[in-house]
Amino acid sequence: PRSTLFPYTTLFRSHFGGSGDFEPTGFATASRTLNSIMAVVMTSIALILPLTSNLYTPRLVKLYVTHPLIVGGLSVLIVGNLLVMSLHFFPAGHAFVRLGIWAVACIYLVVLVGILPSLFGISRFLRPSYFMPMLTRKGLRSLQELGRGRRVEAHKDDLFETIDVVTNVALTGMTRGDRQLVLLALKALHALLTGIIGCTGQEASDWRRTRPWFVPGLAKEGQDYLVRERVWPEAYVLAQTLKVAEVASRKQHELLSELAGQLVDTARLACAASAAAVIELHVMSFNTLLREALEERDLRRFQNLSYHYRLLIEAFHDDPERMHDAVRHLMHYAHLAARQGLQFAYETVVYDLGGLVLNLGRQD
Repeated sequence: PRSTLFPYTTLFRSHFGGSGDFEPTGFATASRTLNSIMAVVMTSIALILPLTSNLYTPRLVKLYVTHPLIVGGLSVLIVGNLLVMSLHFFPAGHAFVRLGIWAVACIYLVVLVGILPSLFGISRFLRPSYFMPMLTRKGLRSLQELGRGRRVEAHKDDLFETIDVVTNVALTGMTRGDRQLVLLALKALHALLTGIIGCTGQEASDWRRTRPWFVPGLAKEGQDYLVRERVWPEAYVLAQTLKVAEVASRKQHELLSELAGQLVDTARLACAASAAAVIELHVMSFNTLLREALEERDLRRFQNLSYHYRLLIEAFHDDPERMHDAVRHLMHYAHLAARQGLQFAYETVVYDLGGLVLNLGRQD
């Protein structure tokens, strides 16, 4: 085989040269190029990461500096520079020098090929549509590890810190009037809440017995109830979702409709899991949203919530007692609206309940 390959290697060396030809000038060129590219990459990271953290939330920095693209790219550049520097400590004819020159040449070619895709990938960190799914996947991975009982405290902290980051991003989007950003954040919160509700079973839910997380300002009685029922994770996500809804203005009704629709979906999931305490938390969340709509005298918001409240009641079809209680809650807020002079809100509730009766009649 060596005699067969020898003519080809000789032809290649005659046209392109070998490692000895690369050493005098090519080696110095590769060293300078690696240094320049590393400077460009570091500058790009130093500009994009603070800009993104200032636009959305500083906690995104931790997500970015651990991203495989940044870690892998900087590792290749650092290894290349360390290899170039170490070759100066060996004599010219040493075997390590010959091997090192080939390694530097390979790293040099890899860096030249990958620099533009890497810079493009780093620039994508500015786009919420890129980093929001990353946050969601990070939170769901932490939830999976919690279900397996691995490093419970560390993964629990990661999960709820991720929820806080998503909430901060949503609040930033609300303040700036960025609907797409808020929708992405609500989608992430919905995915995390869905994952938490779906984390059932004795082994998968043992982590609920550990140190709980609560939103600031929650009364001691409420904390005791959530710990006793082991639903403090769902309560935490729902509280953060309501915090986003609180800052929704009259020009952001479609965002509130999306949020209410997601709450109905997770309520259906809780019904399927027979999680009574989680269902009650959803009813309480809708009651809070209705009360805030009345306080703002926002008729359109009340109408959207009344419609989704009707969908929530339909999800209780297999539990007549809970359905009856939910209807009483909705009628209570309808009467409050009428007392405040919002007669059309009362009529809206009556209309939605009429639609509820018709739908139930078709199902039966």
